Amino acid sequence: DGEADITAVKIHLGVYRNRPDVKCVMHCHMPYATAVACLENPVVEMVHQNSARFYNKIAYDQGYNGLATADEEGDRLASILGDKLVLFMGNHGVLVAAPTIYEAFDTIYYIERACLYQVLARATGKKVNIISDELCAKISKDFYVSKVYMLKHFQAIARMLSNSEITDI
Repeated sequence: DGEADITAVKIHLGVYRNRPDVKCVMHCHMPYATAVACLENPVVEMVHQNSARFYNKIAYDQGYNGLATADEEGDRLASILGDKLVLFMGNHGVLVAAPTIYEAFDTIYYIERACLYQVLARATGKKVNIISDELCAKISKDFYVSKVYMLKHFQAIARMLSNSEITDI
């Protein structure tokens, strides 16, 4: 019911037009991932296994130029996303592109967790222990050997939602 937000339409359609493998785009402004996106150098640091699963799977856009109200902006973002799973949109939020809903959900959930651990680790003021590139590559590869756990995660959340009381406000 109703109309979709024009900025969401422009962003999502740009990805769908440019990535035929993508069947689900999720775009959120989660607190920790968005906080990282607002940094001068908005990079997800490889400080935890939830970070390492995204090794070489994240693109970064620092060309924020206001609300996305034109097709060109969606195409620009899709071009920066390339073949990656995640796009950090500087001064804006995070976008995830995946072949299934459950993969998109799991990705957006765990990118937020990765950013949570990064922000909390940095908040201690102590030196952060970065995982080596070699180990990150192994961890990332291991995460994507099977996507069954992604489906199970999504199904568990769906069960919790279907069992909760939803009321109209």
